[in-house]
Amino acid sequence: MLISSSSTINFGSISKGDQVTKTVIIYNTGVVSVNITAINSTSADYVVAPTIFSINANSSKSISIQYTSNTVIGSMSTISITNSAGADVEIAASATVLEPIVDVDTAELDFGNLANEDELVLTKTISNTATNGSVLNVTITSSNTNFVVLTSALSIESDASANISIKFSPTTVGSKSGTIDLTTNDTTGSYSFNVVGEAVAPTFTASSLVLSFGDVAVNDTKEDSFVITNTSDVRLLISQITIDVGQYIIDSSDAIINAHQTKTFNVRFSPTTSDSIPGIITLVNNTGTNITVNCSGTGKIAPLLHVNVTSLDYGIYPLDTEQSKSIIVTNRGVIDLNVTSISFPTISDTTFSNNPTLPIAVSPNTNVTFDIRVESSDEVDFDDSFTIISDSFNGVQSVDIKGTAQSPIISLDYNELDFGTNAVSSARQLPITISNSNDVNLNVSVSIPANKPFSIQDSDESFIISGHDSRTVNVTFSLDAAGSSTAVMTITSNDIMSQTVEIDLSGSADAYNVEFSPSKIEKIEISKDIANTTTFSIFNKSSKSIELRSFHFTRTQTGSTYEITTDDLPVTVIAGGSVDLSINILASTIEKISGYLKFVADVGTVSLQYSGEVFSPTIGLVPTVINFNDTLIGSVAEGTIQISNSNLHATLHAVLTCDNSKFKFKQANNENKIISTTSELILSCVPVTPGTLIVTDTLSGIQLTQGDYTSDPTKYLVNTATGKLTFNKLLQGRIISIVYDYTVDSIAIDARPNTTQSFSVVFIPVSVGLQTGAITATTNDANTPTSTINVSGTGLSATTSIIQVGTLNKFAAKIGINTAQRAILKNTGNIKSFITGVTVAQPFTVIATEFEIDPGESYEFLINFLPVNENLITQNVIIHSNAPDVTIAVEGQGSNPEFVFPMTINCGTVASNDKSSQTISFSNTGLVDLNVNMQIQSEFFDINPKNVNIIAGGSYDFTVDFSPKEQTTYTEIINITSDDPNHLVEIINLSGTGIDKPIISTITEIQFPDTIYRTKSQRVLIVSNNGIEDLEITNVYVTENSSNFRAIFSGMQVVSPGGSTELTIEFMPINIPSKNGDIQTGKVTITNNDHNIEVNLRGFVPFKDGTWISFQLQDIIPESVKSVTQGIKNVIGPLKATLGLIKTMLSTVKIFLIDMPSALKAILMAIQALLEKFLKDLDQTGVYLLSIVPSSNYIDPNMDSTFGMGSFGKFLASIGGGSEEFKRKIIDSFDDIYDGNRPQFSDDAVVGAVIVAVDSDKVADVVKGFIALKNLFLNESYDIPQILPPTDVVTTAGKDTNNNAMVTLRWSIPETVTFSIRNVLHPTKMIDMLEGFEIYRCERQSQMYVSLDSKNSTKFNNVFRRDESADASPLDPLDVINASNFTHQLSQLGRSFVPWSTTTPINGLSYMYEDKDVEFGKNYFYVVRTVMSENVKSPLSSEVLASPRKTEPTDPVFNHQGLKKCIHYICRQNQEQSVKLLNLPNPTSKLIDITGVIQQPKTQEDTPNTIAQAGQQPIDVFTIRLPKTIVDIATVQIINNSIIARLNQNTGQDPTISMRNKTRLVLGFDMFITIENDDTIIEIRDISKIGYQEDNEIEITYFEIKNGVTYNAACNKKRSQFNATLCYNGDIQKSADRCNDYSIATCQFNNGSGCTNVSFTKRTKDVCVRNSALYNADRCIDGSMGGAVSQLDKQYRNSEHHCIATSGVCAGYASLSENSISQFPDWWSYRPLMVTPYINDLMKIINKWTERELQAIQKGSETVAEFIDLLNKKIEELEKFIDEVQKIIDWIDLIFSVNVGFYILDIGITHPKLGGINRIKQVINSAEGGPSSDSNGYTTGVVLLYGGPNSDALTSFFKILF
Repeated sequence: MLISSSSTINFGSISKGDQVTKTVIIYNTGVVSVNITAINSTSADYVVAPTIFSINANSSKSISIQYTSNTVIGSMSTISITNSAGADVEIAASATVLEPIVDVDTAELDFGNLANEDELVLTKTISNTATNGSVLNVTITSSNTNFVVLTSALSIESDASANISIKFSPTTVGSKSGTIDLTTNDTTGSYSFNVVGEAVAPTFTASSLVLSFGDVAVNDTKEDSFVITNTSDVRLLISQITIDVGQYIIDSSDAIINAHQTKTFNVRFSPTTSDSIPGIITLVNNTGTNITVNCSGTGKIAPLLHVNVTSLDYGIYPLDTEQSKSIIVTNRGVIDLNVTSISFPTISDTTFSNNPTLPIAVSPNTNVTFDIRVESSDEVDFDDSFTIISDSFNGVQSVDIKGTAQSPIISLDYNELDFGTNAVSSARQLPITISNSNDVNLNVSVSIPANKPFSIQDSDESFIISGHDSRTVNVTFSLDAAGSSTAVMTITSNDIMSQTVEIDLSGSADAYNVEFSPSKIEKIEISKDIANTTTFSIFNKSSKSIELRSFHFTRTQTGSTYEITTDDLPVTVIAGGSVDLSINILASTIEKISGYLKFVADVGTVSLQYSGEVFSPTIGLVPTVINFNDTLIGSVAEGTIQISNSNLHATLHAVLTCDNSKFKFKQANNENKIISTTSELILSCVPVTPGTLIVTDTLSGIQLTQGDYTSDPTKYLVNTATGKLTFNKLLQGRIISIVYDYTVDSIAIDARPNTTQSFSVVFIPVSVGLQTGAITATTNDANTPTSTINVSGTGLSATTSIIQVGTLNKFAAKIGINTAQRAILKNTGNIKSFITGVTVAQPFTVIATEFEIDPGESYEFLINFLPVNENLITQNVIIHSNAPDVTIAVEGQGSNPEFVFPMTINCGTVASNDKSSQTISFSNTGLVDLNVNMQIQSEFFDINPKNVNIIAGGSYDFTVDFSPKEQTTYTEIINITSDDPNHLVEIINLSGTGIDKPIISTITEIQFPDTIYRTKSQRVLIVSNNGIEDLEITNVYVTENSSNFRAIFSGMQVVSPGGSTELTIEFMPINIPSKNGDIQTGKVTITNNDHNIEVNLRGFVPFKDGTWISFQLQDIIPESVKSVTQGIKNVIGPLKATLGLIKTMLSTVKIFLIDMPSALKAILMAIQALLEKFLKDLDQTGVYLLSIVPSSNYIDPNMDSTFGMGSFGKFLASIGGGSEEFKRKIIDSFDDIYDGNRPQFSDDAVVGAVIVAVDSDKVADVVKGFIALKNLFLNESYDIPQILPPTDVVTTAGKDTNNNAMVTLRWSIPETVTFSIRNVLHPTKMIDMLEGFEIYRCERQSQMYVSLDSKNSTKFNNVFRRDESADASPLDPLDVINASNFTHQLSQLGRSFVPWSTTTPINGLSYMYEDKDVEFGKNYFYVVRTVMSENVKSPLSSEVLASPRKTEPTDPVFNHQGLKKCIHYICRQNQEQSVKLLNLPNPTSKLIDITGVIQQPKTQEDTPNTIAQAGQQPIDVFTIRLPKTIVDIATVQIINNSIIARLNQNTGQDPTISMRNKTRLVLGFDMFITIENDDTIIEIRDISKIGYQEDNEIEITYFEIKNGVTYNAACNKKRSQFNATLCYNGDIQKSADRCNDYSIATCQFNNGSGCTNVSFTKRTKDVCVRNSALYNADRCIDGSMGGAVSQLDKQYRNSEHHCIATSGVCAGYASLSENSISQFPDWWSYRPLMVTPYINDLMKIINKWTERELQAIQKGSETVAEFIDLLNKKIEELEKFIDEVQKIIDWIDLIFSVNVGFYILDIGITHPKLGGINRIKQVINSAEGGPSSDSNGYTTGVVLLYGGPNSDALTSFFKILF
């Protein structure tokens, strides 16, 4: 059988014309050979090979199929294989033909005229515009060989192009043509285009075709040339140049001469024989004829002189020193050369010579070297030549010679050395610099007379100074006795002009010693006309003060223009002190300045050397002309000016102005402004350049645009002239960012040395036409003091429009009085309008005649009107501008006012000796203002004001006062004058009646004395009755600021006529004042039978150091802590500012990174120094924190351990004892010598402290307050007190009054907790500590523990019951406990009823809760916990079960009569208990976790896994069923008799109640009970490891739930308080009468000594160790662990190795270290906000990087930049940490509802004072006010104290916080 490897074969996508070959394998699977006789294809495009062959049995053979994509039709084929085995084998072949699309220009390609034998290449583009992926294949041929195809084949991808390059290269002259044929594989298949060109012969001319060289010496060379000019339009090609004689040489072998161009050919003739030598030069070219040049010349035999140089330059050389240079003379001839002489030029004071001497003969091809020497005796500068005379064929030869003879020039920076006044025997050294300003060496000798106190070093006596160099000679002056000396230092040199220079030396010696730093001022670079300031220090090293009175400058040079001044004299320099002085120098001459600054002092003159140089800048100003061309009026054209300073030393100062105001200088500005309530803002810089404004709303980030802002808040309008921006009213109050350009008329620029600055100049045309101007730069450039730039521009007319908005009212003015109205002009065009003039006529006038209006803006145009009569005037005001004229119609008329007033005024009835006031109105009904003047002369009447102006159409109110003296009728008149022509003079009649009545009188304001907040001050307010009847005061109350002011008023008071009464007003500020104090104001109202009056109240609240200040924590929030959350974050602001500074520095580093590595290094070192100083200041400032912390591990020597307090009692004792105990702990802590961290400052130390205390009689409130303080100040964990969980938890299931299911839950807590402080017992009621309880309920046993951790979990259907309420129990007649104390948790409380039990007495307060959200037939499990505060809660109680049943009776009826006298009572059930004895069955094994919860299988089908996993253990579970029995679950008790029997056998005693109790199971833990089908199922889990085993006999007691069960209530005896004295009878015995219900251990307490034995302490190697027999771990801590000691041991604490206790619970306590025996509380070192570790980390990073990476700066900026980015990230992390401080606010919010007293005692925390620790203790003892709780109260708090030399930073921090 024959098969193929593939029945189908796909050749893919193929461009047309391409070929692809694939292979197919033919298999013979038969057992005989098969012959292939033929292979045929239905398409000719497929060719198969081979087609005839044989395949052996079980063999194969390959065939190849080649496909050529010729046509789309042929892309499909069936290939049939005919064979001898049977039917043909067929293979289906297919392919996809991709046809390209050709795009080519077939127009004729014309090459034009081209020189014969030249060539030119032109191209055509052919494209494949198909996008199917096809490839266009192109074959290109030419029909004419004159046209050559450069690339004959192209392959072009889809959507691509290629060039067809054709070269035209004719070989003969004439017209040429041809065809270019393109064969392609697209559908068309072929394309062609014609090519044509004209081949022409070029033409030329020659300058000469004959070259004659004449006679030339053999071996010499002579040169000549000829020129060929191409006179045609095509190129002349010279392809070859030949010469027939080798003694002629041409410089070219070929050449191309472009059309109409020329070329010069150089020819050299070098004869080698003495013959006439002809030659022919032939130039082969494309003109058709060769060019021939004929040459001729004759060789001559003769000597030939050649000199190797053409000039000698001796440069600059010194005088009287011979200079030599060499020349080489060579004889290139064939016979001897005779050199006879050298002729030198004549130069003054200069001689020339040569060596060797002449004459001399030089053989052929040899040479002679001549030394040419020169020497000058005076300065000379020559440039000449000398000649060499010989018999050479080429005649006399000349050599140029030049040089400069020069003398050195000596100069000195000082012409004297003034040592001033110095200390006796001290040496002072002054330098003098000797300079050589010329090019040659200066030889110097220096000498000083030997007998003078002036000296120089030996090396400075003789030396050489090179050209333009200098040397400093140091002269030393020293006198051994007081006095003065002078000398002359002589300097000799080889400077011919100054061979000797003398320097005056002077100095004096005295007891005074003054030094300068630096010792001299030198090399100061001074910019011309710019003041230079130099600062130096003067040190007085004498024992007395020195007064520097004045100074003057003695200068070495003369004739200069400068000024040296100082503003620092006179000044006194104290002994051992110093001062800094500054001198200013302003110079206008370019020169060097040196001399002495001589300071005249009271002890003599002290001198300081000064030297500097004045430099001139060099200005560069480009361009010199700016043409702004055409610019529309209202628009802006801009140009750029560059000003440069190329000088390397001086600063350029330039002021630029322009003489035409249309050309201005542009400046940039950006600013943030707040939009006002008028929706406007004004820019700081005007006028604004139009089109440059970028306005952004910083809140939204939206960029606003110009437009109609009235309806669109993203639009605004701008007045570029005034800088006013107008916005939508919705943006009022927003902060707007504005970036803009503005223009100025002049600009000042300071360009540093070698810098360039650019700035802009703008052209703002306001009228049509050409504008020109000149910008003048006035500078301090000495060579170019002024520079000019010519500017010009043409203003073009632009579309603009001005309209008048609205119309003007008719002008109505008083005759002779000017009035004005504002006409509003608006620019409605799109360019600025320029108003150039206004036409107006009298009586109308205007002030503004030229102004500008921006597009969209308006302008208020003021028009004045001054009438002279009452005639009506109508005119037009015409506005002229670059817009069409605007006409404003105006109309005005003069007028007079019209006065309307009452003729009589009746003041009515007024009390005698009182005053009444009433208001009357005058009117002006005229069209102009009215002026009125009034006069009255009366002691009873008055009117005010007396002179007024009443506007047109308006009125004015006057006050008329009437003050009668007695009961009678009064009359008077008012005289009136006005400018109403009809009422020039008038009168008004006044009348009024006095009567008798009371009149109240008092002051208007009470000023209280300075009152410290939370303290009280009083003022007495005297109220008088000035009337003649009784005054009745009915009430006095504060109507404003009643929180700080209070009026004391007990009831109505009657004040007789002429009498007075005293009212008490109190001022008690409650808010913390600022550090400068606060002012409080208020008002108090007095109601009475006259008229109610108000009195203003005012008081000042100072911030007084050393006074306790009471406050509520929320009171201080606005002043200190709340600011943390309000923007600036004051508490952490200083630290954030520091970090911000560092980040700014790092940003600066990155700016300078690339070009200024040295600046980078300096900045980084500055960062390092900044942080080091910050840390150093912290380290040198002592900051201490003392926290009196509530602690369950509290140990104190004043608390005796024999009273058995638990951890909760210790917790209370740690903060108990009231405020006095709190103060005592603070004062004692300063004296605790074993507290190594305590602050120790002497009385002369500056110390500040602040104490913040929390005080209350409720421990819960104090704990809450302390938590807030902890979050503010401390970094230690909070010790949660171990509150015992509720006990006696029972449930009763039943029905409510509506027969719905209900569960009653009851529990108890201890009545009191007693603790000891200073041997005094403090019993505290638990009820006073509680907020309430939390109740948890769940329908599956032991799962409420899960609910505690996951309150939102629904997996176990757990319900968190809290804040629920229940109806009050009808059987609870007593309200013994106020339920309002528990409103946080429970709104109603009831008394608990528990089942009767002889062994379960009530042990404390009891509570009840009714749960009505339950259903019948379900089991409910409950636990309860006590809540002391949000942070302090007890553990959960034991779990109890309730199972409501419909058959159960309703709540039992109690006999509660007689219980009113009971504080506590119990409920006894009338029925008897049931008892069953059972043996335990076989147990099952289960796993429990660490909480005691049984681990259930994942699903009900899973088998419980009994292999303990991590945190699990196996237990035995016994199941007991009580059939047909429903028990009261809360009454079930189980004991194990078998265990009791075993215990009895071991002890030999009868079982006691305690033994029975040891085997009792705990309900909800070891025992779980469920009710199922009226059966009780008890599951026993021996989790407590009591020892329950199989077959143990157990005793079950319970009450069965049956109908008809009743209960009785009875008192349960319980003492409410413990009396230690009655409890102790001297024999340490229990007294049943006195100590009922108290344990023996409790009664053993008596002054700490009743329960211990006297013993002694062992000593080991002289170190005390504890006596283990007497050591009490609850009271004493081993010396190796630290702890407190008893009061009895304090006397021994000052001895390091004394055994500090020999008896008591602390016997044997070892004093191993001071800290180990320090008493509570302990101080600890503190750092503000605890951030120093983080800054230290940052410091380490910077230090490490500084050491390692600063060198890397030179290697590039990348590494440094990456480091800075990392450093920024570190700082950002630090900022995140600081942000955590802001969470203080969240913590404080938790305690806002706490009614707890907070107090602050400021002991100079913001202003530390002298006095040390003793001052702190004194202030604590004497401070008034403060926490005031008695010994039963609680006080906690913190003390923050600091002091030290570098505490300024902390002082600033505390000023912010406190």
